Amino acid sequence: DSVIRVNSQSGKGGIAYLMETEHGIVMPRRLQVEFSGIVQQHTDTHGGEVSADDIWRLFSGAYLESTAPLRYREHHLFEHGSAQGIRLKVDIDGTTHILVGEGNGPINAAVHALQNAGIAVQVRSYEERSMAPSCEGGNAQACAFMEIAGGERGECYGVGIDGNIVTASLKALVSGVNRLGIGRLDQAEQIYRDTLAIQIEAKSAHSETFGTRNNLAMLLMLPVFPLLFAAYLPGRIKTAMKHPMLVAVKIWALAHLLAN
Repeated sequence: DSVIRVNSQSGKGGIAYLMETEHGIVMPRRLQVEFSGIVQQHTDTHGGEVSADDIWRLFSGAYLESTAPLRYREHHLFEHGSAQGIRLKVDIDGTTHILVGEGNGPINAAVHALQNAGIAVQVRSYEERSMAPSCEGGNAQACAFMEIAGGERGECYGVGIDGNIVTASLKALVSGVNRLGIGRLDQAEQIYRDTLAIQIEAKSAHSETFGTRNNLAMLLMLPVFPLLFAAYLPGRIKTAMKHPMLVAVKIWALAHLLAN
């Protein structure tokens, strides 16, 4: 069995070599760096040497087997004018959802579908390579590598393997989301954002209401001063109202209540 000693000098190259020769996976350079850190953590705990099988178990556990918080189920593509649409069936924290999104391709559409569920990520880079058929006579499979970013959560790679290149790409996207740990916390963040939006909308409505009441108060103040003067000067206003000062005070009080 192939064994390598992981250290700062030869670790990354040895890991990449075993992944390619033993499993047919040619990792992008930045993924080599990322995965070597995972292997390094393992060797720090269990010893300085790892076999090809150990490396595969670590790779599979980190990139291929994670189903939380997001689990891929299936997808269906459709055309909507010039846009590519997708219906993406996934489990989010154990609950099945059917997400719909559109974009300039399947990956972009899937990213928009996830955004509709409060899972916001960006695709930084994407590579796809073909894996050789297995010795048991299986067909060649596609291996998709996707580097994604999740805002303050940083960046990481997701990996997907499937006989269908689109499915492999979607699995890589889901893998990256899980490695970033996006899911339940992002739903809580979405609830916070929704609550904040409601508060802002309420404040805006209050501001509009206050502005309307303030304008009405200003209009009510227009006759106040003429009525006050009319109380001391003979004329039609004093004859018609008898107590114009009292009317002026009542109007002023009403305007004051509206404005406050």
